[in-house]
Amino acid sequence: MKQFLIFIQKEPVLTAASILAIISVFFVPPDSTYLKYIDYKTLLCLFCLMAAIKGIEREGLLNTVSLKLSAGMKNRKSFIFLLVFTCFFASMFMTNDVALIALVPITLTALSLCGQERHTALVVVLQTIAANIGSSLTPIGNPQNLYLFTRYGFQLPSFLKVTLPLVLFGGLLLALVCFLIPACPISQVLTTAPLIRKKTVILYGAMFFLAVAAVLRLIP
Repeated sequence: MKQFLIFIQKEPVLTAASILAIISVFFVPPDSTYLKYIDYKTLLCLFCLMAAIKGIEREGLLNTVSLKLSAGMKNRKSFIFLLVFTCFFASMFMTNDVALIALVPITLTALSLCGQERHTALVVVLQTIAANIGSSLTPIGNPQNLYLFTRYGFQLPSFLKVTLPLVLFGGLLLALVCFLIPACPISQVLTTAPLIRKKTVILYGAMFFLAVAAVLRLIP
């Protein structure tokens, strides 16, 4: 019983989704059509994308890239702009949730290292907005896009024609907010990066691009 309670505390979203799924059974009784409700391709592609990104994250590549990006930042405005738009562009290819999970811890550390902890809430809020705007652009940016892209048989150009204007407008507004931040000088951030196993990262990268190719229907 204790382990069950610990699991519920550790996985609140999964627990809530499971409870709601069980409740829904009383409104729509189980039958053979249940199996048709599941979009297996979307789920499998999403799993492969997130597994590959998680592997790359565990190898320390995301941390290394972020530290190198932040190296040499001289003022607060440019530093926050970099952190926010790294999340903006990363979310286009690694989903909004994964981008935040990967980059927010790095952001917290980077802000602490350069003495900008008081701006943590502002930066994380802007990153959250950036991730949701940026991820709207591509079919693999978020699960909703992936489902719509596969379910309705979009071609990439026609999909981008719908999403690009919204993302550009949102990006411009986000940039405007960042430019309003005072450009105060900051101290140099830590630039040491963890050791990366290149062969493992290459394998995860290959898995990621295979999953993207499957989403874009370039391969089965």
